[in-house]
Amino acid sequence: MKQTTLNLIFILLLTGITHHAIGQNTYEDLQGRFVIDLPKGWALQPQTNDKLYIFKGKDKSLIVEYNEDNNDTDELFLNGLTTLKSSGLSNPETHTETKDLKINGLPAKWGVYQSDYDASGTTVTLYGLLGSLGIQDQGLYAIAILNKKDLKKWGAIIETIFQSFRLPGEQLTGVQEVSSLKTPNDPDMSEPPMTNETTAVEEDSHTKKSASTRWTHDEFSITLPKGWQEQEGNRAMEKEMIGWFNYEPIAGANSMLFCYQGIIWNRKLISQTADKTVKAAIPDAELIKSYVTKLANNKKANVLVYTGTGVSNGNEVELGSVNIIYRGGKCVLHQLGLGPLKDISTLEKQLLAIANSVE
Repeated sequence: MKQTTLNLIFILLLTGITHHAIGQNTYEDLQGRFVIDLPKGWALQPQTNDKLYIFKGKDKSLIVEYNEDNNDTDELFLNGLTTLKSSGLSNPETHTETKDLKINGLPAKWGVYQSDYDASGTTVTLYGLLGSLGIQDQGLYAIAILNKKDLKKWGAIIETIFQSFRLPGEQLTGVQEVSSLKTPNDPDMSEPPMTNETTAVEEDSHTKKSASTRWTHDEFSITLPKGWQEQEGNRAMEKEMIGWFNYEPIAGANSMLFCYQGIIWNRKLISQTADKTVKAAIPDAELIKSYVTKLANNKKANVLVYTGTGVSNGNEVELGSVNIIYRGGKCVLHQLGLGPLKDISTLEKQLLAIANSVE
């Protein structure tokens, strides 16, 4: 794995944990409009307009425009899309599905757009990350523009920042997806309002997703126990990565699944690779448990359990990493799991259950 990919894996897996820990770099608007958590080193730039906020860290920025007269997330989202069009994304196309969300109890909308941009005769692809939020009878939209390289590293971080918006005095309560919408590229688009009936349907769908499901790959299949959900749109970080999943019962518990093919790959070599992967992502990681176990199909699996710490938004978080290496079809599989240290034994049991289900 390349170093940049290792760092990205760590950022993605840690995202779920940081939603539940208020960063030390928390900005509270002086007018009492909102509170937002920022990465270490980020700060609000000097304002010339009390409704325009530019939060910046290094060479990355998040631009927020506040609206005192509108809390409609659809209209706010369209305003943000118009701003993206005037900021380099002249012909934006949806890169991911637009989602209606509840963020810390507030109605919100989130989507990512892409558009080619001519930079001095060289065509580059820009990505616009866009979110809108209703705050009681007011609202805002937030945008960030990234190139393709930065999207891999900063996309999840920007989304995490957006998901930290909340009212002053309120705690982070997490993100609830209400619906996914295939958003038209037409800037005059309009979305139907959410109804109680729609919410009920989504809640029923969520219940079904939480049940045990069979996950199939070309070479094998596994069973995801109740509580596991696949995260879509995150398989392109490197060719060996074939799946990324989160475990809802434990905040911040995630697992990535890698498939290695070729005669050079075996459980021993991938165990060594797993050790390097964990230590590259978590520098102070220590191996606390290593053993070989027999799976239900009579094949063996190597299990490696690590402990360490991570720092996000100024918080030091105690982590545990579970790695299970076993064969599925022509693949030698590596399940890389990360979660809060206090829940690592549960995560280990869950990943072993998945490994035992391979066919």
